[in-house]
Amino acid sequence: MTLPATIGVWLALILLIGAEYVVRGVLALAIGAAMAAIVALTYMRLVRQRDVSAAFALAAVFWLLVLLGLGSLDPATRRDVSVPVHGGE
Repeated sequence: MTLPATIGVWLALILLIGAEYVVRGVLALAIGAAMAAIVALTYMRLVRQRDVSAAFALAAVFWLLVLLGLGSLDPATRRDVSVPVHGGE
């Protein structure tokens, strides 16, 4: 990457960080995913990689989604159960 291209990508990432502080919710997650895609495609040069490194990057994203999905199931399925209190024992 040339220096002007690197500075352009860096400025885009800085602007996206600023946008992330302004918005909340699903839009912030989309901005974070866009930032991760920019880093993967430019700095990691995954577009040019046609071998094992691109497959490992895709596998890492897959397992990250699996772990986040399983982690979000725990609070989504948890219930509060009240325990009866017996007096005098």
